[in-house]
Amino acid sequence: MDPEDKIIKERLLTRESVRLTENPIPEEEDTNDLRFNAFLRAVYSEFLGTAIFLLPVLGAAANAYQSKWDPTLTLIALAFITGFQALAAIFCFSSLSGSQFNPAITFSLWVTRKISNRKCFAFIIAQLLASILVMGCIAGSFPGVNEDTYKALAVRPPDNATLGNIFFTEFLVSFLLTFVCFAMAFEEAQSARPSTMSLKAVEDADTVIMYSSTPQSKSGFAPFAIGFTLIAIVFYGGGSGVGLNPARMFGPALFANEWKDFHIYILGQVFGAVAAGLLVNYGPQSGKRHAPLIHDFSVVPNEVAKTLSYIGNKIKDTATGHHH
Repeated sequence: MDPEDKIIKERLLTRESVRLTENPIPEEEDTNDLRFNAFLRAVYSEFLGTAIFLLPVLGAAANAYQSKWDPTLTLIALAFITGFQALAAIFCFSSLSGSQFNPAITFSLWVTRKISNRKCFAFIIAQLLASILVMGCIAGSFPGVNEDTYKALAVRPPDNATLGNIFFTEFLVSFLLTFVCFAMAFEEAQSARPSTMSLKAVEDADTVIMYSSTPQSKSGFAPFAIGFTLIAIVFYGGGSGVGLNPARMFGPALFANEWKDFHIYILGQVFGAVAAGLLVNYGPQSGKRHAPLIHDFSVVPNEVAKTLSYIGNKIKDTATGHHH
């Protein structure tokens, strides 16, 4: 059974059982429609959640630049805004998309077989589009915004930093954040306790589980652990200025047309996130043996084509007023 089918089945059992008598689920329920609607909700949640997470962070950075805040005050403010806004956004969207908000973490979840091919592709696109939307909001809400403001929001390394400093710093901070996310938020299905209803557990331990921030298991504390880790990471600094998140970097880089060393940042973030995901998921503490590491790359184009085809059919059905 497809992992998404298992998740949907679990959701139907938990969310609809109390209303089954009054609103029975039709036997002819269109599984494809159900899957597609769940997929769209997850993508929408990732887009909105990333925007809600990034807007105060980049907005505060823009305000600090225009108001000429003291550098120390700016660092402290951005650290706590980043951590607390992540905490709020994760609580809002954790049960819908997993509250990833970071393409590097999304990619590491795909590498460790925790999300499907199409979700990985769609989530990353949604996160990058959210970054562009946030920059558009900043451009429209701050008076006197110009190219200098956009460049101030772009992540830049210290003047004396080498490419090695940039890569290694991004690797370390991405590794740290992803390790906390995996260890706290994405528990294995085998360790989930159905009675707590804290996880949308599935039968296959290698499959994705969406976590729900409830106090019955350690995943309930995941937003706090992730938020506090982000605060610490922003203070770290290192030799890169701490980009950490490709989505946080993409919008400002696009508006400022500032792409210097951008690929080094992305490589460090992706390698760090993947290394942490593999360590948590397949390391000695996981108890797994000979587990497959990654999805089959060859199926990605087919997954994308199937998703686009289904979207096209839904649009056509809506336009003609016909529903299959």
